[in-house]
This record gives sequence, structure tokens and C-alpha cells, in this order.
Amino acid sequence: MRWSLLRISLQGLWGQGRICQGKWRIKMENYDAVIIGAGIAGAGLAYHLSRRCPEKSVLIIDRAGIGASAAYEVRNTYKRIVDEYDLGYIKRFKGMKIGTNDETFFTVEHDLYNIDYAETCRHLIKKSRACFMRDNADDVKDGILHTSNGRFRFGHLIDCSGSSFFLKRIMRQPKPFLNWVALAGAFPRAPPDIDRDYIYFQFGEEGFFEDLYPLHNRTLCGYWQYTRKIDHTLIRPTKKTLLRKYFPGQEKRLAEKAVITNAPVFPIVKKNFAFLGDSFGNSFPSSAEGIRPILDSARLLAESIRNNNLQAYQEEWKRRYMGLYMGYLVSRIDRYNNPPLLRLLKKRYPKNIEGLRNCTPDFFMKIMRNERINMKDIKIKFPKYRLFFLLCHYISLKLRYSAMKFA
Repeated sequence: MRWSLLRISLQGLWGQGRICQGKWRIKMENYDAVIIGAGIAGAGLAYHLSRRCPEKSVLIIDRAGIGASAAYEVRNTYKRIVDEYDLGYIKRFKGMKIGTNDETFFTVEHDLYNIDYAETCRHLIKKSRACFMRDNADDVKDGILHTSNGRFRFGHLIDCSGSSFFLKRIMRQPKPFLNWVALAGAFPRAPPDIDRDYIYFQFGEEGFFEDLYPLHNRTLCGYWQYTRKIDHTLIRPTKKTLLRKYFPGQEKRLAEKAVITNAPVFPIVKKNFAFLGDSFGNSFPSSAEGIRPILDSARLLAESIRNNNLQAYQEEWKRRYMGLYMGYLVSRIDRYNNPPLLRLLKKRYPKNIEGLRNCTPDFFMKIMRNERINMKDIKIKFPKYRLFFLLCHYISLKLRYSAMKFA
């Protein structure tokens, strides 16, 4: 048999997971589940499928390689996730330094585990029974996935393609309408003025955010913007940033583009198709939340596939998470991305710098972890008419999501 037609199984090297290589297949192949995308969503789903229904055949396809599509190479997570998935990590930080512009105001003492994104994806696939193939998904017709190198019949097709939106483009479905977009880069080792035991989170006005990770031999930094469009030209850094303070003249290193979608859109199930991860806005609005929401959603989806009831995935996801998303989305929509008229009407809103000074570390940690919070505990004085705007935004979101149910 020709080398180009061989399937190479590296099961001995990779544990249960396999890497399948080769050119065009002579026969159409059949899988119980085909996953498009080998990021944290695809890898996490493969992991959970192997534990809930190990008898099912699973194929993962990604044109760029395992975990290769994430420009921002690190993620934050917490001890529960590290222990549950037996993850390695680059560094364990003692907590976060919080501030605005180039100043920090207080410290949140809470262990944060900084993980290598691609290595984490490889680890999860290695622990699974899935077969990985580097290939480009082209189209779906009559229950068959067509790729650059073959054809695959599937029982379930799961879109974990992130902001590439493979299935959403084909099915002409709505895409997430709020996103974090970033320009990220690596810089030399942090100077002594930076405490290398802590991550730095700096908040600006109008949805700008800077994070800085002082690792052992280098520093990672990102400029983030909360936007309605996936457009990196919309990033508007504050005049003073930590990057400009400690690494002056080096902003050109911010060359890698990253996208995290966090306004979920529905349906996330259509016949035997399902969406997971950034392909439907799976991430929480908080940048400190890391990979947990996607892995937890992957568990729900794997259980639904095991029971051959995809609709249960959508129903359970809404029941568990929709209320939390609504609360945080309404708050962010109220503060950011306002047109000029609304910005004028909201000119009496306190600045982020005022709010951060009044936050306690414990309360701030609840926000960063997207936990339920009591509005009475917020020690920030907003004008009373803010309730009117919050109600308007809430009604607008409810109407938007009500319409999606019938999409």
C-alpha cells in the first residue's frame, strides 16, 4: 500500500489518543462524532466523550494543529480544573494586582494557574480515545463532512472551530455579538518593579483591558477591547499602560491576534449538529475565568451525546448558565460600547478608577469568577436613573434571546 494512503496510529506514544495522517481516503469513513477544531473545546469534548461513552468513535479535525489556533498562548485557571484534568502548568501565581492605566490599587490573594494552551489541548486529546487529523473542513452535505483530503459520515457533528464559525457560516446562523479581541505579544523578563508572583490586570474606560504575565524568563502582555465586532482596529489603549511604562517603545511586539466570544447565541443544537466553545459565545465575560466554562459545557454535551439527545444539552446549558450570562452582559452593555448619545446621558456614571478603589478583594474575585453577586454589596454610587438603563438593556437582551429560540 502506498505511503500516502496509510493511516499512522501513534497510540503507543500518545496513550489512548491517536494522530491519523495520510492523503485522500479510498473509502468514506464513518464516525459516531466528528469534532471540528482541536482547541480547548474540541479537546475537552473528546476527553469527556472517552469517559462517558468510550465505545463511540471520535474524530477531531483541525487545519492548524492541536491548540495551534489560539494566538494568546496561555490561559488562567483554578485548582479545581488543574486537579480534575491532571493538568500541567507553567506557573502558579499567588494572585492578581488590580489597577487602572499604569497604577495598581490592591491585590487579590488567590492562586491562579497559568497553563500552556496548546500543551493542555494535547494532554486532553492524549487522555481521550479520539483520532486527530490535520485537515481542512470544507463543507457539509447530506450528512457527510467534506474536507481537503476526504469524506466523513458522522452521527454527530460538533463545531468547536471558535471564531472561524465553520458551521454558523454554512448554516447562516447568528454569531456572538459581544467579544474580547486582543493584540498580544512576548517581551523580555519583567523588571524588578514588577512582582513576578502576581498577574497584573489593568482596567481602562470604554472596555479596554490590559493583562500582563511575568513568567520565569519572559513577560506576556495583551491589549484587550470589549467590542461588538471582531475587529482588532477597535482596540483603544489608555494613554498610560503597564506595557508603555515598563517596556517603552515595544508595542509593535503586540502582533498576535486573539478573540474570545462571550455573548452566547442560539440555537446551539440543530438536528445532529451542536456548537461548543467560542463558536457560540461559551466563555464568560470575565477574562480571569479561563477554560472552566468551556470544559463544563463539554461535559454537558458529552452526556447528551451518550444519551443520543442533543436537545438536552441546549436545555440544560440554558438552565444552568443563562441567568449568570444575562446579569454580567447587561452590566457590561450598560458600561461599554455605547453610542455617543447614550455616552452623553451616562456622563454621571463613575469611572472605572473610582469603582476599583471601592472594591474589596473578595468582592472583586466574585466578579472575576462570574459568581452570583448581590447588587447591594457594590459600594459604587451610580445615579438612580441607571436602573432605567439596566432595565432597558435587560428587556432588549430578553427579546433578542426569545427570538433566537425559534431560529
